[in-house]
Amino acid sequence: MFSGIVKKIDSFLYLDKKLFGLKIFDSRVPAGMPATAEDSYEVFDFEDYLRADDERSFMLRVSGDSMIEAGIYDGDLIVVDKKIPPTHGVIVVAIIDGGYTVKYLRKKGTKNYLKAANPKYKDIYPESEFKIVGVVTGSVRKF
Repeated sequence: MFSGIVKKIDSFLYLDKKLFGLKIFDSRVPAGMPATAEDSYEVFDFEDYLRADDERSFMLRVSGDSMIEAGIYDGDLIVVDKKIPPTHGVIVVAIIDGGYTVKYLRKKGTKNYLKAANPKYKDIYPESEFKIVGVVTGSVRKF
């Protein structure tokens, strides 16, 4: 009866994400001069758009302003993929010396460090603990 609507992962049941889509119209809305709009649309799925996968992705709410120049603001939700290999230059969620943070992953020589996207914050070099939780693949902001 519910084939294709409900799926089981481990011991949890999930509703098919396609049930919860929003309409996205084909025409673009200019931020400049007004233009006529077309009436055609498709169903927009946030998980597909953000490349989220139930088994490898999760979301976190951001606090603070250290990533504002990357377009990530206080209160935003970020999508984190724990299976993407972290490389120099990507935005990551990391555990560093006992605390969680979201920053750019940088490498200097053989050492990794974290860089904010706000010049008022200093680079963070691990003293003892350093673990990448996952790579940030997108963000969602609600006004």
